[in-house]
Amino acid sequence: HTSKALSALRMVYLSSNSHNALHWYLDTPYRHYQPTIQNVNNDAVALDLFKTLQRDGFVSIDDFGGDIDVIWHAVKPTLTKEAAKNYKNETSISGAGSIITSLIPIPPLEDILLRNSTITSLVEAYLGPSLLHGYKTTRITNSLSKVDQYNAALYHHDRVGRRLKAFVFLHDVDCERGHPT
Repeated sequence: HTSKALSALRMVYLSSNSHNALHWYLDTPYRHYQPTIQNVNNDAVALDLFKTLQRDGFVSIDDFGGDIDVIWHAVKPTLTKEAAKNYKNETSISGAGSIITSLIPIPPLEDILLRNSTITSLVEAYLGPSLLHGYKTTRITNSLSKVDQYNAALYHHDRVGRRLKAFVFLHDVDCERGHPT
């Protein structure tokens, strides 16, 4: 009887949003993983980043070994109104045109996320044995003027257990010059 009740409760939780079910099945194997320093693979930089991530909940990596210009030139065509029109299943526009999000693969970005040994050691130590199972690129344009145009920009919890979000700034960002890509 208890398992039926738990199953029903789980289905109610997942039914509110189709993304909840997807996140549940992707993240359940890692939900109760306990991060451990032993999984840093003798990488002193990854160890230092891991300790900072555990302590502060975030870590800043100033140089991850990628060429920002190469990444920007690969990302830019995927974050346009034309891309949203031509790739309706992979690219969307929201916030009255102020936010463009794409699932189109960006090979130079994947090279960094999958092949940089410090980043992979850090991710595996924090999440457990895993692999990159999805990412999206988002451009926040200068037409974003109000918070309610893009609610996800506010602090929120995805209700999926342990997850890392990486923000790779492709140009300098501050309050006066504009929004991140």
